Amino acid sequence: MSRIALSEWKKENYPGKRPTLRTVQNWANDGLIPGAIKVGGLWFVDKDIEKQSNGNNRVARILAA
Repeated sequence: MSRIALSEWKKENYPGKRPTLRTVQNWANDGLIPGAIKVGGLWFVDKDIEKQSNGNNRVARILAA
């Protein structure tokens, strides 16, 4: 597993100020980011699961589980 912090994922995928980190955290909490995992109080994104995603939210949730 190759995990990166959600803030780093945001910088890679959305350079600039928008969306805010709080918005991205909400997306992760709602299951909209494939491979997003909350450990303690911090969010991480598993890059391997994200690469496997095909844009289908149902499939992404199954892969993340």
